Amino acid sequence: MTTTMRCFPVGTYNRDSIAMTVGHHGKNFIKWTESTDKITRIWHNKESNQIEITGEDCPDETFSKLENTIIGVLNFNTQVLTDRLSEDGVISA
Repeated sequence: MTTTMRCFPVGTYNRDSIAMTVGHHGKNFIKWTESTDKITRIWHNKESNQIEITGEDCPDETFSKLENTIIGVLNFNTQVLTDRLSEDGVISA
């Protein structure tokens, strides 16, 4: 078996958007890991501010689809927070 890891930066997203995407105690990353064939781990590396996706014998297409899903959710959460900010105040950076 070949283990592969793909990473992508999330430095342009604020902390709250990333936290919403990861989920409480990582529940969203756990759900995506368990429901995506050949994916063994999804992790937000806070030091490098990247999302790490690890898979066993995983096709590139699976990594790309999962990355696009995560980016879509990050963008959605960013919009939710932006809308909330325009309604009532300040979000943390």
